[in-house]
Amino acid sequence: MNVANLTQQDIKQIQILLAKREALQARFDWIDAQLATYNGGRPATKQTNKVNSSSINRQHKRGALKEAIIQLVKSSDQNGITVKDIAARLNTNTGNIHVWFTSTGKSIKEIKKVAPATYAWAN
Repeated sequence: MNVANLTQQDIKQIQILLAKREALQARFDWIDAQLATYNGGRPATKQTNKVNSSSINRQHKRGALKEAIIQLVKSSDQNGITVKDIAARLNTNTGNIHVWFTSTGKSIKEIKKVAPATYAWAN
């Protein structure tokens, strides 16, 4: 719609809509202020779900997962470390870790599977 073609009725309707929007914005601001009292004075933020592995890989340098897994396996005792523990420490899902061990991990000769879903560093 062209602004030059607006009628008096259209302008009144726009004014009503703008007033409603301002009232809603004031209500949102009040709600944010109330939520901030529960959040240590900080404005409330939208909660997001756990990030998927593809966005994690884009945020970190190439090979960061490999280095982190190797470090965790090296630091484990002779009983090894479970996939579940590795995933929890790296904040990723267990599926990604299982896939890493079956693809990249199998090329590292020092990493040995000592039990189901448990890996250890063997020198």
